[in-house]
Order: sequence, then structure tokens, then C-alpha cells
Amino acid sequence: MISYMLTVGIAMVLITGLFTAGSAIVEDQQDQTARTQLSIVGQQVAGSVEVADQLVRSTAARPSQLVVTRSLPERIAGSGYRIEVSGGDTVILRLMGDDLAVSTHIDAETTVTGSAQGGTIEIVHQTSSGNLVIQNG
Repeated sequence: MISYMLTVGIAMVLITGLFTAGSAIVEDQQDQTARTQLSIVGQQVAGSVEVADQLVRSTAARPSQLVVTRSLPERIAGSGYRIEVSGGDTVILRLMGDDLAVSTHIDAETTVTGSAQGGTIEIVHQTSSGNLVIQNG
């Protein structure tokens, strides 16, 4: 009887340990997946801004109105996210409800401002300021 109780107790401790370790591994994997997805979307935003910058600076075009539209996922890892511009040359994607943030450098000569939620965004050239503004589309 005592050996049976010891066997059941040891089995319960082992199962509890496996569940605890397994949940930590799954949580780490989810964070890594979210970080990777934020990085990919950040690269897409930066690339779209760089295209808009090249169009604005093009001597042939000199657009009076320029809008570059980009469709992005509305959610990453099951959560919404926010796109922000910092310092005019860095785009930061922040996962809502989490402290996870990923930044991507923007290689543009035109000053970039604005912010948007995930989903369809627009990069608008404001002729009055000469800036490119990221906003929801």
C-alpha cells in the first residue's frame, strides 16, 4: 500500500513538472513567433516608406499628392499591434496588451511621422510640411 502511494505521488510530481516545463516552452515559442512576425511587418512598413520616399524625391515625378497603401495583417499572434515612428527614421511595432516591441530602421531622406493600428495603412506625402505620414487607410 505504501509503495503504491509513493508510486502515485512520484508520478504526479513528474506529470506536474512536465506540464510546467511544457507551458514555459510553449510561451517562449509564442513570444519568438510574435517577435518574428512583428519584425517582418516592420520590414514591410519600412520598405513601403522607402518607396514613397523615392517617389517624393524623384526629379521626374515631383508629386503634388502621393499616397502609398499597404495591406498588413490586422493581428499578430492573436493580438492587435500599433505602428509608431520614432525619431523620423525608426518604425516601432508594439504588440497590444504586451510589452513586446520591435524596431526597424527606415532608410529615407524625407522625415517620417505618424502612427497607425495594424491592418491597411497609408503613407501620405504632406506637401505643406514635406513629411511622409503613416496613418490608417
